[in-house]
Amino acid sequence: MRTSVAMRIMCIAVVAMLLAPASALCGYRKIDQPPDVDKDFENNTCWLATAANMLAGAGYGHSCGNDSVQVRARYIYDQLVAHFGYEQ
Repeated sequence: MRTSVAMRIMCIAVVAMLLAPASALCGYRKIDQPPDVDKDFENNTCWLATAANMLAGAGYGHSCGNDSVQVRARYIYDQLVAHFGYEQ
């Protein structure tokens, strides 16, 4: 049995109407104080600082008892510098 085009469109419309409120319930994740790791100016680690800020903002990294995003970003930055080093 073939389903008519109108019936398929109606099914898609019903599913879209049912899922629309679900997308409205997903809140925007706002970070009150976005992480901002300050790099040393005498080295070339700006890309490491940017990566650390983005990873900490996404929830990665851990800190020793302090879960602030800034402390996580600094921890990630220190780990990246220890692993990759830096160019002077």
